[in-house]
Amino acid sequence: MEAVITAAHSVSYPIALYVDTAISTFDEPESLPVTYTIDRTGFARAILSEAITEATRERFVTPLLSITTTGP
Repeated sequence: MEAVITAAHSVSYPIALYVDTAISTFDEPESLPVTYTIDRTGFARAILSEAITEATRERFVTPLLSITTTGP
């Protein structure tokens, strides 16, 4: 677990460990690593079971950054 925590500190975006959840609305992952790309409204836009590269990030995350939401 210490190696996972060390690796988690090397990325510049928020992450969560599956073991950190008291109640999860996600199914248990079938493989690791798994990345959930969640939009600003909390909707999972992509579930990826692959290493995240710059190209993958550009394809799945960057388009979500331009979407604005109106909220309460």
